[in-house]
Amino acid sequence: MEEQDISIAKSLFKEKKFQETIEYCENLLSTDPSSKMALKLIAKSFLALNKKEKALYYYKKVLNIQNDDYEVLKDIGNIYQLKGYIKTAEEYYERAVFIKSDYAHALTNLGSIELRKGNNKKALSLIIKATQSDPELTVAWIVKAKIYIQLVNYQEAEKSCLKAIDLNPNLFGSYFLLAQIFIGQKKLVKAEEYLRKTIELKPDLYEANFNLGAILKEKGNKNEAEFFCRKAIHLKPNLINVYFLLAEILIDKSDFEEACNTLDRVIQLKPDCSEAYYNKSCILQKQGEFIKAEESIRKALQLNPDFACAHCNLGIILRDLGNLQEAELSIRKAIEIKPDYADAYLNLGGILKDLGQLKETEICIRKAIEINPNFAKAYFSLSLIKYSQENKQWKDQLFSRNILINKSQK
Repeated sequence: MEEQDISIAKSLFKEKKFQETIEYCENLLSTDPSSKMALKLIAKSFLALNKKEKALYYYKKVLNIQNDDYEVLKDIGNIYQLKGYIKTAEEYYERAVFIKSDYAHALTNLGSIELRKGNNKKALSLIIKATQSDPELTVAWIVKAKIYIQLVNYQEAEKSCLKAIDLNPNLFGSYFLLAQIFIGQKKLVKAEEYLRKTIELKPDLYEANFNLGAILKEKGNKNEAEFFCRKAIHLKPNLINVYFLLAEILIDKSDFEEACNTLDRVIQLKPDCSEAYYNKSCILQKQGEFIKAEESIRKALQLNPDFACAHCNLGIILRDLGNLQEAELSIRKAIEIKPDYADAYLNLGGILKDLGQLKETEICIRKAIEINPNFAKAYFSLSLIKYSQENKQWKDQLFSRNILINKSQK
């Protein structure tokens, strides 16, 4: 077989003419059945056409000719990994490394597998070896960044990401990963910058649009936050966490009706989602629709009887409806489920105050402060209680003094 024939086959493959590459190489094999390059190009073409079994067949033909071809062993491992056979893939990568101990591609893939297993230290050891062997292998630096994120070493993770970007400035995954690193450090300005770059390179990456929407919401940029959130929904219409974020943004914009509609969409997707009913109840509560709010929150509790926040909020709604006895029971249920629930103690104090039980009110508010020593609202409520008690004591003293004066005048 002439070198020119292989060059033509390589050119066809480079032009992404995969079927033509296969046909041309099969013709070459008819005259030279042991041409490893022709077999490899056929395998690569079948893989590009997503015909994994065909690709495996031809790669294994190469191994029958030369069983120590570490690149082919790595490629076979990749196919098994794509098929979900991780253990088999790992075996092929290990065979490749056994033949060539510093083979960066196989080391990187093994490191990635160890990372998924949660073996971060072993993964890091493999990736360090890979980057030392081939400092230009972009994917190795990306995996290295992921490992450092798991080890909560954001400084090294950032360095690894920047190295990957330096090697390949057009790889969107590096920018997205760097944005995640800054999100982990709550450096939202930097995170926003790299998310925008990610979307510039990969506009249909819903995760980037969703994360950018969340950051813009935190910054108070409501309109743009809504835009990116809706874009994320357009890209992935069935992910409920995006709808929850959109509902929060709409609440911030006081668009309560649309927020309720958004939560209704969550309920359509996941009818047993107690959080959606709970959030909808909170919106209705804000609008003064207490009866509808009660109906929605009772549905949340029907789905999740141990939902402490829902019991607490039901108590607040019932208080607004004037049903103080049942409101008290709901709040006490919340405390039973979550004994360290400072807000519940404060709300229970408010109900007990309405019932005229000032001593018990003070006990509840002090308990809220004991749980949360920085609870400003509880301190304010306690000051009002103390003022009411002192005012009542002063009025009682004045009343008693007036009685004594009246008696002395008689």
